[in-house]
Amino acid sequence: MTNTVYETHGKCILLGEHSVVRGYPAIVLPLYTKTITLKPSLDSFSPDFSAPIEKCLQELSRLTNQKNPEQTFLVESNIPVRAGLGSSAALSVALTRWWNDHISPIENIFETALRLENIFHGRSSGLDIAASLAENPIYFQKGKIQESFSQIPGFFSIHDSLERSSTKECVQKVEQLGRTDLDEAMNRAVSLAASAINEKNTTLLAKSLEQAYECFSSWGLVTENMTKLRADILKKGALAVKPTGSGAGGFLLAYWDEQNEDRFSFH
Repeated sequence: MTNTVYETHGKCILLGEHSVVRGYPAIVLPLYTKTITLKPSLDSFSPDFSAPIEKCLQELSRLTNQKNPEQTFLVESNIPVRAGLGSSAALSVALTRWWNDHISPIENIFETALRLENIFHGRSSGLDIAASLAENPIYFQKGKIQESFSQIPGFFSIHDSLERSSTKECVQKVEQLGRTDLDEAMNRAVSLAASAINEKNTTLLAKSLEQAYECFSSWGLVTENMTKLRADILKKGALAVKPTGSGAGGFLLAYWDEQNEDRFSFH
C-alpha cells in the first residue's frame, strides 16, 4: 500500500452557471482553502465517502478494463457536499489520479474524471473538473479551457446559506423552464466579466455579477434565506453578491473592493 496522499482543491463559479451545460462560457475560480485529501488505508475510516468511492472505483474498473481493487481510503475534506464548491469533482479528480498512478495508466485525466463526476450529477459540463485541475481562474466553454486569468481585480468571499440542494435537480429545473433568453443573459454577463477582468475594472465586474444574480432569480433558484443573507452582505459594503454553483442553497459569492482576512484574491 502506498503512502502517497492525493489532494485536490474545490472551486467557486464566478458566473456562467447552468448555461455552461448548453455550451455557453463560464468563468470559474479555484478555491485553494477548500480541499479534499485522499490517502489509501487498510480500513475505511471515512464512512460518508465509502459509497461514492465504491461507485467511482467500479466505473474506473469498467473504463480501463481492470479489476476493481476495492481499495479503501482515509478521506479528509473541508469542502461541504451539495453546496456548489466542487466536492464531487475534487473527489473524482483525486481518485482518477490515484488509479492512474497505481492501477492503470489513464490517457486523459480530465475526460476520465468527468465520467466519474457524471455519476453524481448526470450530464456534467466539465467545468468543475477543469477548475479542480487548474491553478488559476479559467474561462471555460464546450469542455475546454479557453483562457486563464493570472489576475482578477478586487476581492472575494464565500458565505454559507446553510441550505443544501441537488445539482442534478437544479439543472433539470432550469432545463425544464427552457428559458433560452436567460442563457443569453448569462452569456452577456460572462462576456462583460471577461472584459472587466482584462480591463481591471471592478465596477464592470460587479455589474456582471449582478446580472448573473438576476438570472438565478428568474430561474427560481434563490431561496428566501439566500435573499436575506445577500441583503446582509450588501449592507456590509459588498459590490455584488450572487449564488455560486447550482443555486437553491449552497454558498453565495461576494465581491469587494477592499481586502480583509476573510477575503481572497487573484493578484
